[in-house]
Amino acid sequence: MTYHREPMTSRSRRRAPAPPRPLLPTAVTVVAAIVVVAAAFLPWYAPDIAPPLAANSVSGWNATFAAKLMVVGAVVAAIAAGVLLLDSVQRMALDHTGVRALAIVGAMGMALATIMTVFRTLRIPEPADLLSRQIGLYVALAAAAIGVSAALVQLMFALSGANPRRRPVARGRRRR
Repeated sequence: MTYHREPMTSRSRRRAPAPPRPLLPTAVTVVAAIVVVAAAFLPWYAPDIAPPLAANSVSGWNATFAAKLMVVGAVVAAIAAGVLLLDSVQRMALDHTGVRALAIVGAMGMALATIMTVFRTLRIPEPADLLSRQIGLYVALAAAAIGVSAALVQLMFALSGANPRRRPVARGRRRR
């Protein structure tokens, strides 16, 4: 029995497998972004005279536009990191440019969520003298800080990875 073997051409060459992508920063970004979205619906502010988690406490979603921007940034980051997570577990194949773009989008989304959360932590909406911060704001702040850190680590790996299309330049002898 003889097998037909095609000559090696540029089209028939197999590409080297892509370098493995880190799983942990991507998964942490997804989870943190989901927690940030959930925290927007927890109590953020309450009048000073009310007990914690009272009926008159206000969620971030209802209190400020900044919380709505925070949710948008977290959703964008969750989607971008989710696609990167699918690439990390090899359920989807992304090229290096796509990985870089999604890592940038994820980092920018988590940065927006973090900036909006820090803004609302430092500056309480009016009438500020009658309000106190509640648990939802602190959960959002912690999740946003963890999420932006993980997204930046993911971005670092995406930007430092070797481009699979570029071949290393051999120094010294030339092959003829």
